[in-house]
Amino acid sequence: MSAERRVHPRTPVHLRIAYQSAGVLKTDYVENISRGGLFVATEDRFELGQRIEMELYCVATRTSIPIRATVRWTGSQPPAPDAPPIMGIGVEFDEVKDPGRRSHLEAMIDAAFEPAPTVDPRNQIKVLVVDPNHYARELFRNGLKSMAREAFEVDGYLEVLEAADGLEALELARGIRFDLFMVELRTPEVDGGEIIRRIRRQVSQSTPIFAMSRPFPGDNAEALSAGADVFLRKPVQLKPLFNSLKVLLKFDARK
Repeated sequence: MSAERRVHPRTPVHLRIAYQSAGVLKTDYVENISRGGLFVATEDRFELGQRIEMELYCVATRTSIPIRATVRWTGSQPPAPDAPPIMGIGVEFDEVKDPGRRSHLEAMIDAAFEPAPTVDPRNQIKVLVVDPNHYARELFRNGLKSMAREAFEVDGYLEVLEAADGLEALELARGIRFDLFMVELRTPEVDGGEIIRRIRRQVSQSTPIFAMSRPFPGDNAEALSAGADVFLRKPVQLKPLFNSLKVLLKFDARK
């Protein structure tokens, strides 16, 4: 929906949204909302005029509101200049004309401007993802951060930094204390196995390192001999990965 056609100004907040799609309950996050509706990033198919039952949950204030909405727009929009477009739907709230429901919704939006819970930088989990594939890095970054927000209901608890090649990865590893390295074995400039060996020699003997690649013969043995703790076969399933990280890095103890 273009800015010229938007009736209600868009407000930057952080909300968790639950909704039904093809009979399946979906949970996602939205980064902005207006008094009249919101944009939901999804690749699921929706029809114009389709009604959706939603529950909005404000992470900052831990308040929720069930609301009905109607799909008014489908398509894609760029999240930022030079960024790939994101598929999604624009929905209009059905109940904003009801004074009570509108008041509740606006109170939630206004409350989202209250200072959100902060994370002590000393307790922040830092992960470095090394992968030449932009979309793979984006998947890990967004997926892991979204799961951390949902699990701990606070922003900034998990920080994911990215490197597209081996030289960039090693420069970051030498300058920042990371809690975990995730290294694609096939990287330009310096291959993943050599990145792992240099991290072990020059940075840390104990920081966990997950090596990953689409499996080729010998990759597992190569990764482990280089010093990796775990070898992950692509495509990596994010939920089991996040659960492993919670145990390995003792997330709960750092809150």
